[in-house]
Order: sequence, then C-alpha cells, then structure tokens
Amino acid sequence: MMSKDGLHNDTSLPSSAANTEEHNATSDNLEKTEVAATRLQNRDLFNKVPEQSSGPDPIASPKSRLKSHPWLQAHLRGLIVLGIATVILLSMITISSIRATDKPSLNQVSSDIANLSEAPAYDPGDFGRDATLTLDSVDYSEVIRNEDHCNATGAVIYAGDGIAAREKVSLLYDHHSHGKWSATGDLIIQEVSWSASKGPDTNKVLTQARVFLQRADIAERKAAKTNEKSNQTNTSSTEQDSLYSLYRDADCTLFQEEFDPETNNATIVLAFSNKDSFSERKCRLTIKFHLSSKTGQWDIKSCTPDADARKTNYAPLVGTWTGTYQSQKNDGHGCYGANSSPLKITIGSTQTNSDGTTQLTGTFSGLVHRHGAVSKDTDSSEGDARVENISFTSALETDASGALVVKYTTPKSAEGTIELMLVFGGSKTPDAASATLTTHYENEQNFLVIPYTVKSEFADSYSLSKDGAD
Repeated sequence: MMSKDGLHNDTSLPSSAANTEEHNATSDNLEKTEVAATRLQNRDLFNKVPEQSSGPDPIASPKSRLKSHPWLQAHLRGLIVLGIATVILLSMITISSIRATDKPSLNQVSSDIANLSEAPAYDPGDFGRDATLTLDSVDYSEVIRNEDHCNATGAVIYAGDGIAAREKVSLLYDHHSHGKWSATGDLIIQEVSWSASKGPDTNKVLTQARVFLQRADIAERKAAKTNEKSNQTNTSSTEQDSLYSLYRDADCTLFQEEFDPETNNATIVLAFSNKDSFSERKCRLTIKFHLSSKTGQWDIKSCTPDADARKTNYAPLVGTWTGTYQSQKNDGHGCYGANSSPLKITIGSTQTNSDGTTQLTGTFSGLVHRHGAVSKDTDSSEGDARVENISFTSALETDASGALVVKYTTPKSAEGTIELMLVFGGSKTPDAASATLTTHYENEQNFLVIPYTVKSEFADSYSLSKDGAD
C-alpha cells in the first residue's frame, strides 16, 4: 500500500523492535530450564547410597593379604634369602673399606716410588749402546705393617735404547691420627740388575775390529800351550801368520748378528777381506758377548776365526796375461826377435795342498832362441822360433820381498831347455807383474870329426798385464 506521503508500508515483515523482544524471551526460557536441571542432578547425588567394594578388606590380616598374591607366596623364601645375602655383602664392603686404611694403597705406593726414584748411572762400556734411561714402569710387590709403620717394597724399571735397569727398592710409611699414610725418609735402593733388549752397538764393534783379532791370537796361543802340555799338535799362530798381522789393514764388514734376550747373549760375525792384485785372504771372526747383569756392560766371551782364516786364495792370478818385451840378458850380443813376438801366459787354476803349498797350472807361448851366440846385435837370427801352449805346473813361492814367484823349466832336449819365471808383486812393486823367458841352448856339433858343444843363453824380460783387467 502507498501511504499518504507517498511511501510504501510492508506489513508482511515484523519491525526491528518486535524481533528483539522475541529473542530476549527465548533466552530467558533456556536459562530457567538449565537451572532446574542442575538442581535436580545435585539432589540425586546427595541421596545416592554408596555401593559395596569388591576388593580386599583394608583391615584384613597379613596372612589373608598374602593369600591374595599367589606369586609372592610362591617366592617368599627366595626373597628372604636374597635379602640376607644383600645385607652380608653390604657389611663386607663396609668392612673392606675400613680395612683399606690399614695400609697405604697400591696407587699411593706406586706413585711415591715413582716420584722418589732416580735413574741409575749407566756406562755403556766399549760395546754398549749410548742411551738415556727414563722411567718405564713400577712393579708393586708388598706392604708389611708393623703397628703404626709400614714397609713397602717394589721395583722400578728404567729403560733406554737396548738396555734396562731394574731397581729393587723399599719405602717406609708412617700412619697419622687422621687415618692417612705418608712416606717417610728416602727411597732405599737394595739392588740394581741390568738386562738387554738389543745386542751390542755394531758400529762400536766394527771400530774396534782389530782388538778382536788380537784377542783371537791370544786365545789361540793359550790353547796351543795347553795342547803342547797334553802332547797334542801345536797349532799356535806365529808372529808372521797371526790374524792381526794378516788382517790389521784389511776391510772389515758386519757379516751376521744374533741376540738372545732370554740369556742376554749376543753373537756377532765380522768379515775381514785382505785383497791385493794377486791374492786375497778372507776371515770370518765369530765374537760372543754376554751382558753383565751387575754392570750393564757387554763382556767378550770368545773370539774364534774360521778354519780358512790363514789360507791365501790366489784366484786373482787365474786368467790370461800378455807380456810386453822389456829387455834381454845374453852372453855377448843381443838377439831381439822377442821384441815383435809377445809372450802369452794362461793360468788355468791354483790349488793349495794340505801342507800349505800352492800349485799353479797353465800354459805359455813365446819366442825362444835355438841358436848359438850372435856376433853382433840383431833383430832376429836363424833358429829363433815361437813355441805355443807349453804346459806347466809349478809351486807358488814367496821371496824375501814378499813377491809371489813361479819357476818352471822344460825337460831337457837336444836343443837345451826353456825356463819360465813369473813374479807377482813385492814390497817395491806391489802391483807389478813380470816374466822372464830364458833359452838355455845346447847343440852338439863336429869340427873335423872333433865333437864340441855350442851353448848360448838368452833371457828375455817382459812386463805382464792381465787381459780384461781394468
């Protein structure tokens, strides 16, 4: 509908005032309903009768309670025994802790000994290793109590390179009123003993190698005197063939070393080699040592050379030698055919016999003079001839100068003999080798049916050099 003022009026919707009034009325009704329900619930709660409990009676007897726990009833005896054992164990622990104060503890004794001890003086001697001793360990032994005093004993180990010292020590303790123990006085060293973990210092042994040669000579001379008294063969070394004289200038190296920590024994073998241009000697000298437990030093027990120490090996002579002509000795004038005909010497082997002599076996080739004396010096002469591969075996000797000398003469023939002499070394020419090939010519001739003998001698000298030598 249209109002008089021209506005529309909608009568189908309530006004805002009507809506508000209706909402307030609804809220009041709900609140009253909740209050009534709460009062009814409280009344039922106060009027409710308590229900009977189905559990055990709180004032029931222990026996009745035990019956209600079958597991506890079955293990009751074991639980009682366990409880008694626990009480006993706790009592023992308590007693032990009380008794522990009756003596100084292991840790205290070990610590006190370590703090009070000092490394012993160490002298390595001639063959020991240079070492600085440091504390290695403390071996606790026992503590004996006498009223308010205790005597603790033990051992202190000091160790260095290859050496160890064990000090047997004791220390006194006093007991104080507050229950503690304290060390009194100095640490008493009762004994020091030494042991080794390595053998002697091999560098020091090598430095004093000649000392061992002399020790070996002395030992052999003593053994020889003993053998002489017992009518045994005298094998003593003379001054000329003593080990010291043979090897004092020789090269020396370490050949072998052994060490036994259980016995503190050591064995060192030195290898001596004395070699020149024409011969060589080798010696294996076995030296036995023992470490003294009192001094910590290595003592020499024995020095023993091998069986071949005095044998000379002439292997350097074996080979082919070439002779270069040097000069000639003759009865008058010279015949110098050897100047253009080199001498060849081949030494095949050397052999040393049981009596000590050495035999050389070989061949030689060179020019010989199968003619009489010449009237003047000449480069060659009729009768000069070259011989090839003449075999020889001869003893090797040593002359006054120390040179090795070999002499060989061929069997005599209708034309005489040929003499070969080889010289190796000597005091004046220790590295030189030379040869002399001498022709002793003899020839029976006739003059007017009168027989006569033609003789001549030509000695050609050569310097020798070994083929293939540096």
